[in-house]
Amino acid sequence: MELTDELVRINLKKVFQTFLRFAWLLVAMPILCGLVAGSFAGLCLTPLYEASVMMYINNVADSSDSATPITSSDLSAAQTLVDTYAVVLKSKSTLNQVIANCGLEYTYSELYDMVTAEAVNGTEILQVTVTGSDPAEITEIANALTQIAAEDVAELILGSSVQVIDYADVPQEQTYPNVLQFAGISAAVGLALSCVFVLLVCILENQAPVEEKIAATYAIPALGVIPNILPSDRKTVHRKRNRTSSPAKAQRLLGEQLKSAPLEAYKLLRANLMCIHSAESGGQVIGVTSADDGEGKSTTAVNLSYVLAEDGQKVCLVEANLRTPGLAKWLRLAPEVGLTNLLYGEITGEQARQTVHFPAAHVQVMAAGKSPQKPSELLGSARMKKLISVLQESFDYVIVDLPPVTGVSDSAVSVRFLTGMLLVVREDTYDRKRLAEAMQQLRLSHANLLGFVMTRSTTREKERRQQKRGR
Repeated sequence: MELTDELVRINLKKVFQTFLRFAWLLVAMPILCGLVAGSFAGLCLTPLYEASVMMYINNVADSSDSATPITSSDLSAAQTLVDTYAVVLKSKSTLNQVIANCGLEYTYSELYDMVTAEAVNGTEILQVTVTGSDPAEITEIANALTQIAAEDVAELILGSSVQVIDYADVPQEQTYPNVLQFAGISAAVGLALSCVFVLLVCILENQAPVEEKIAATYAIPALGVIPNILPSDRKTVHRKRNRTSSPAKAQRLLGEQLKSAPLEAYKLLRANLMCIHSAESGGQVIGVTSADDGEGKSTTAVNLSYVLAEDGQKVCLVEANLRTPGLAKWLRLAPEVGLTNLLYGEITGEQARQTVHFPAAHVQVMAAGKSPQKPSELLGSARMKKLISVLQESFDYVIVDLPPVTGVSDSAVSVRFLTGMLLVVREDTYDRKRLAEAMQQLRLSHANLLGFVMTRSTTREKERRQQKRGR
């Protein structure tokens, strides 16, 4: 099963705290957006003005004749004429005549877009509005339209008349752009974007930790969550692994050289492991593996051995990663003797083991030794089984640093000698597909998977920072 569902846990208290934390953004963003939009509207957009005239449309040719009464049917007919007048006023012949009379440089299409004509609230009154950047010019155009409507258009529509109610005055205030409206809308958009950003931050900060998702997906416990030991390595990109090749650098990751937070995390791993397997029932052989290289399994194996020894347990660390060994270099041991030399019968068990002297504890370490031709066959041999039995009788805990599960069969063949296995998962670069493959391989091998250890975790650091901010 893959981790396909992102479980998100949010409570109202954390949402409220997040909004309080970003209160400055919720205030600054609307103000900034409003100022930018208002300045843009006032400085960059061309101001437009409107000049309007109002005309009364009558279906009586001479409405000045007081002797002829106006009936309701006349008013109804006049209302139907308003739409006709609106079309005629925007016709090509009418607008071209306006262009000629006023000496304008507009084309018909340009002037057409400047003129609107519509009835006022469904009455027989026609309102004509001209929009443009020159107040005097649009006033002249609007009044010219009234003259043409009164003189020429009425002749086209027989039996009708036009009376001008209001002539256009030169507008003093622009109608577009409305700077306050631009600023208000932009401020509202800025506030909405700020709220969305804060909610996204809240969602991301309150996602279920990676270890909880893995534990729920595969039904295995997280026995340890190790904080990020090297902050500079957080910039790891994609699947690129930052190997610790320098012995001096490696020493900062091991034993008492660790900072207090990761050291306490390893001690908690020790406590959880000892709750599962008590050394009183005989020596325990714990394999440490991972899905891929660079997940921190060797670091975990060394530090687990250290904290167990610090607790008074007799511990032997065996490097069974025969393909890419590194413990001898890390721990500054003799690389020419180790597990393979012992299995080939070249040296004795005591000669294969070397002691690493930490200030607070001593750990027996059996490095990989010389490189074998067939690592899987060597690890699955009867000699390996006998060696593990001997070590199990002599030590409380035998920690076996295994190769990654995927890609090679070394870990699979070693399962039969182990009393339990730990799977190491690196939080910032683990691959879900590879993790799923590793879990499937372990189950097919009938491995006694005790749980997993999360390394390079930033979850605890984030929680600590949030607690400080909440105080």
